Amino acid sequence: MSQEKNDFQKKYIEFQLIQENLKQIHQQINSVEGQLLELKNIQESLDSLGKVEKGKDLLVPLGSGIFSKANLKENKEVLMGVGDDVFVSKNIDDAKKLVEDQGLQLEGIKNKLQEDMSEFEVKLIDLQKELVKKE
Repeated sequence: MSQEKNDFQKKYIEFQLIQENLKQIHQQINSVEGQLLELKNIQESLDSLGKVEKGKDLLVPLGSGIFSKANLKENKEVLMGVGDDVFVSKNIDDAKKLVEDQGLQLEGIKNKLQEDMSEFEVKLIDLQKELVKKE
């Protein structure tokens, strides 16, 4: 096999690997965006909860369009999971701050993923140009 053909095959394999990496990064960005949307919804729910009077009836989402009727006994504190089925009581402002902090961390992750994606796209374009020249 000639060296030129060997180089072409290596570059083509690298091209395919970069395409796969881009696909995975795109999926990760979509996942992070989904988590950010969920955090935004939690923020809105926490805002609304503080405005609801104690003793009011409300619908509590259980998931996938399923709700349960409930009566609000407490509107100043929430229980937050900290792992291993352990929950701690937090006032609404503290809970909102924690959710906001999580959002900022996710935004940082999303930004890093987008930077990585841009770098891979540049490499992909360069490789594509090299492969077209060698055909």
